[in-house]
Amino acid sequence: MMQGEEVSWESKMHQKYGEVVRLGPDRLSYINPQAWKDIAGAGAGKRLENTKDATTLGPDLHGYRTLGSQRDTMAHRSQRRIYAPAFSDRALKLQEPLILGYVNALVRIVRNNATDTPAVGFDIIKLLNCTTFDVMAELAFGEPLGLLEQSELTPWVKVIFENVRKMSIGRLAREYKAFSWLVTFLTPKEVMKGAHMHYDYSYERVEKRLDRGVDIGKPDIWKLAMEKTDETGALKLSKRQMVAHAQGFMTAGSETTATLLSGLTFLLLKNPRNMQRLQEEVRALTKEELNLEKLAHLPFMDACIQEALRVYPPAPIAFFRTTPKGGNMICGKWIPGGIRVAVPHFAAYHHPTNFKDPESFIPERWLPGSGYDSDRKDALNPFSVGPRNCIGQNLANHEMRVILAHLTWHFDFELCPESLNWIDQEVHFLWDKSPLLVKARCIR
Repeated sequence: MMQGEEVSWESKMHQKYGEVVRLGPDRLSYINPQAWKDIAGAGAGKRLENTKDATTLGPDLHGYRTLGSQRDTMAHRSQRRIYAPAFSDRALKLQEPLILGYVNALVRIVRNNATDTPAVGFDIIKLLNCTTFDVMAELAFGEPLGLLEQSELTPWVKVIFENVRKMSIGRLAREYKAFSWLVTFLTPKEVMKGAHMHYDYSYERVEKRLDRGVDIGKPDIWKLAMEKTDETGALKLSKRQMVAHAQGFMTAGSETTATLLSGLTFLLLKNPRNMQRLQEEVRALTKEELNLEKLAHLPFMDACIQEALRVYPPAPIAFFRTTPKGGNMICGKWIPGGIRVAVPHFAAYHHPTNFKDPESFIPERWLPGSGYDSDRKDALNPFSVGPRNCIGQNLANHEMRVILAHLTWHFDFELCPESLNWIDQEVHFLWDKSPLLVKARCIR
């Protein structure tokens, strides 16, 4: 786990032992598509829901849990109901001008780095992160961070990335409780300092947003959350609960989207034939047609995104659930209570039982008549399934389409020699990415 090889190890275990692997005395790993429904699906009848495992995601510094880490089913249901309207298709339509504004700013910055004969590359990951974090900051706090204006990450955002490694340390401490004191003792002071900084920044911005009242003239998340009150008129979420969720939104709603776009950029540049086909599809549109509604109906672009989610899932680890006291049926076999079960994303998506030519980037597999009809495509669930699936998946899909389409419509990209093996990465909860250096040439 701490060496960054957890994901590749899980994949090797499934390659060797098959669809079900016992990773530990109380841990079972599955890659069969049916396992998604059996593990993450809702409880029905006598079948109880498998609860969130306590080790994967913990509470924040003050003990509050986010939608991603909340173990209590009723608490999760209540909190999700509060936030769901902010991530609906209707909300996204209202948020479209905000998203397009940042995407247009991204295009202007890339244009400043582009020439007819580019000699020097630039890090596309930094600019993608600036874009997705600016969008999410405006949605989560009602004001931007100004990252794109500076083309630079602020200290707070840098701390968020550093905290990803802390999440691996936290998982290790929760996994081996007898040695948690040692893990804590060996944790660098800078890591804990960063965790406190992340919390303090989030608290200050949430407090500032609450002071501005419900309606600030923008369709942000808190406008909808603050409209949810109990019979006394009090907010249904405390300020500390809001801070916990804000921290979660900033990480899960920003880093993962930029990660997928980074991986997709690399994969397309390594596969010129696919890049050309995408360019032809996108460049057949007018600039005015590069909007959420039109881009949702481009089959090859969606196929590219799906294939990138398979080859390079932004959250590649296994998110475990724990079976209830009476046990549950998983893939046709009864599993006793108290057993931790999961579908590891990377291992499931790279197994030949699920996908033919699993190590190759083949967007056509998601289109009819491609010769890959035998693929078990329901094995791909990067946003999970069931009542605890990712609440922000609509936003993520729209953001990915709009950013990808605008960059493809305006520019030709070339991969720099230094980044030819960029995808060979360790995993510390999320991918530990190096800069992705590219050159850009203006087309329009």
